[in-house]
Amino acid sequence: MKTFQLAPATKQDGFTLMELMIVVAIMAVLTMAAIPSLQNYLATSRLNVHLNNFEEAQRFIAGECSKAIAGGVRTPVVATLNGNGKKYAPGNVSNAPAFADTTPSGDAAGQVIITGLTGDLVEPGTDVIVSLGTAAEGATSEQYPGGTATAMPTDSTINCATN
Repeated sequence: MKTFQLAPATKQDGFTLMELMIVVAIMAVLTMAAIPSLQNYLATSRLNVHLNNFEEAQRFIAGECSKAIAGGVRTPVVATLNGNGKKYAPGNVSNAPAFADTTPSGDAAGQVIITGLTGDLVEPGTDVIVSLGTAAEGATSEQYPGGTATAMPTDSTINCATN
């Protein structure tokens, strides 16, 4: 009769199922802790973009007012601020509206609305109003500059007669 002998046990390389489960559990806990921080960071970033858009439009229009008063060649405001159709407001939709417009369009989150233009030009002796569209969805008042929602500017009047 033949007898069978078992082969000697060889050392196995790798991780046990228990070790892998512990690593997955640790990764899940770290991910759950990071998600609120990421959401806060994204909302704060959107608000900062809105504020920068507003200030950029104010500076540009103040310069255009100075050119209009001095009788210089003016630049079309909305077309220039929109970068020939390449700049968009940081809205909350995939088809975000233009960065600047004379009336709010679509999801106007962060869109700069400019009123008081003649055509697309600043005229001397007129008031140009720069307004900011609604803020980013999901933002809390602590994320606004100054810590409150009222600290975010909503509009600014630029008087082209005295600028």
